[in-house]
Amino acid sequence: MLTTKYLNWKVRMIFIKKKWDLCLVMVLLIFGLVSEYHEMFSFIEDQTVGIRHIFRMSFGAPEQVAFPQNEIVLVTFDEFFFDQYNAFPLRRQDIATIIENIHKLNPKLIAIDLLFKYNSAYEDDPYLAKAIKTSNAILASQAVFDDYGGFSKIHYPIESIGKNITSGYINHTSTSNLITTLSRVRVYPEITRAPNGWPFAIQILSRFYDKSPKIENRKISIGPHTIALNHFNEFYVDFPSIPTGHRYLHEFAGVTAHAFMNMSPDDHMELSYWIKDKIVILGDTFAVSQDWFDTPVGTMFGSEFIANSVATILKGASLRPASILAEFLSLLCLLMLSILVCYRFQEPRVRFLLILCLFCVFFMITTMVYVYLGIILAVSYPLIAGVLSFGGINLKFFIRERKLKAQAEQNFKNIFDNAVEGIFQATPDGQIITANPSMAVILDYPDAHELCSEIQRFGDQLFVYPADFREFDRQIRNEKQVKHFEARLKTRINREIWGAISARIHYHSNYDLACYEGSIVDITLRKKAEEKLQTLNIELEDRVQQRTKDLKNTVDELSHTQQLVNRQNLKLHQTLTALKDSEERYRGLYHSSKDGIFLVGMQKRFLDCNPAFERMMGYALQDLKQYYLRQVTPHKWQSLEKNILEKEIFTGNKTCEYEKEFIHADGYTFPVSVRAWLLFHETGQPTGIWGIAQDISEKNAQKTFETMSSEWYDTI
Repeated sequence: MLTTKYLNWKVRMIFIKKKWDLCLVMVLLIFGLVSEYHEMFSFIEDQTVGIRHIFRMSFGAPEQVAFPQNEIVLVTFDEFFFDQYNAFPLRRQDIATIIENIHKLNPKLIAIDLLFKYNSAYEDDPYLAKAIKTSNAILASQAVFDDYGGFSKIHYPIESIGKNITSGYINHTSTSNLITTLSRVRVYPEITRAPNGWPFAIQILSRFYDKSPKIENRKISIGPHTIALNHFNEFYVDFPSIPTGHRYLHEFAGVTAHAFMNMSPDDHMELSYWIKDKIVILGDTFAVSQDWFDTPVGTMFGSEFIANSVATILKGASLRPASILAEFLSLLCLLMLSILVCYRFQEPRVRFLLILCLFCVFFMITTMVYVYLGIILAVSYPLIAGVLSFGGINLKFFIRERKLKAQAEQNFKNIFDNAVEGIFQATPDGQIITANPSMAVILDYPDAHELCSEIQRFGDQLFVYPADFREFDRQIRNEKQVKHFEARLKTRINREIWGAISARIHYHSNYDLACYEGSIVDITLRKKAEEKLQTLNIELEDRVQQRTKDLKNTVDELSHTQQLVNRQNLKLHQTLTALKDSEERYRGLYHSSKDGIFLVGMQKRFLDCNPAFERMMGYALQDLKQYYLRQVTPHKWQSLEKNILEKEIFTGNKTCEYEKEFIHADGYTFPVSVRAWLLFHETGQPTGIWGIAQDISEKNAQKTFETMSSEWYDTI
């Protein structure tokens, strides 16, 4: 069991070692999902959201990207207000006057984005409290968190102003720890259990719809709207497009609060157009107050962010986070395509351009999904994982190439050091800067280092004849290379050798002459062999001439001999013609003979026979060739026949005649008279036995009849 576990562990370790880049991709896949879930790079992700939202504001549906000015209006304490007010801070009695005048214009509700944490030093809080109570406004509060991010308490407006008044907290959690950036509104379930424990925007809509909000299963219900929340219980603010010529929302969707300080009857009609039946958000857009925040679409004042949050819910909160499965599939597809590109294309530049195109296409797809579907797919986390995967895979390729390069360099060094020919590099002025051991051996130097240190001008120190070096230098400068240039060279001990030089010119990147690269082969033995061969050729020419003369004499003799041969050939032709005629007569006699003629080898196996013998034995020639002589001879005749052949035929007699019996193919025996003689090869060695067999059955029967007749006659 332990051995199996050890083997499995070892197999896994070998796989990880060989495919560590793919294992890295799997780790990055998990890292991307985890980091995305915990929003570890929210600052970068917000930048991508900002870019996508710019496309949404430019190409999205107009009803989704436009600010609902017919439902929300901003009344702001802006730069113009304080220029006219000419005092700071703002007195609460004046704020009360502004609220009362706004209330006279019949707004749907008034939301005051101002914190009243402390009592006024001017003792004018009763005026403000009366105005707020009369207008049934909503006030702002502040949620307090401890050092660990846990909810602590809510700072409500002071009791003299905010008693029994609806409020909502206006502080929002930044998605980044680097800078304060706002793009979402977070609802804290633990805070909602406290009195007025909802965000300011939620409280505004709760008053607007006159219904209490509810949160469950990561969804918040308020009035007719049900908004999906992410795993942090946040919903994304759908920032509206800003018309050309404006920078801030309040510049086109708001009114300065100074218009309500001393409102005349003439102003009533114009301001009523802005205020009547709308949600009025009263807030501060004065630069000195520093109530601004960074958002994915730029800098925005706090009251503008609240207005955008309210507008987002009124429009149905069309921006919603993608599901975890969709995030996983998008990340997986990007990583798989990155792996495919890296392994499919080996050229680094092509690989980089394709990966860059892949990332751009991925961003374009997520942007289109964001613009037209309102689904927020993470971009930064897949791209970071993709870049790291691309880097990891390329690092593996780089390490592998370095190993291959090192191996190639080692192989080249082995070839360089062990090459039979001398290899060298020399500067244009003739100094040897690199040489292999064979070069040193050829030139009688103890090692290559001493060779390089001693030879400073190889034209003078190596070439026996300066004209050879000048020719070498001319050829290599004109043709950029030289092949098999043969010249006499001198070694360190002034020994002259023949060398074949092959070299080329190596240039710098700026096309300046860098050095000569080449090789030298010691061809001294070949040259000596060529000289010896030349001497032998001369001797051979002399011998050929002599032999030609002898051959002429021989030809004359052969011409005479040829005449004699022609006469002999004529006689031979006549003899062969006669022999052919004789052979034809013999073959006719052989085939037409009534006696059986047969041929057995020295092992007494049948080799040939005439038709008469085939009829006599009852066998065809092909069948008879499978038998030996003893197999067709009765047993009582085998020893007799053997003695006759050995004593008569093999002792030198040319022929012998004897009687015996043969076994017919049908099984019966019949008597024959056999005459046999040896067949000799032209070398004199016997090769077989010829035999003529005559069937004497009738003859024996006649003798028997005569004998019986004689005996019968004698008896009578």
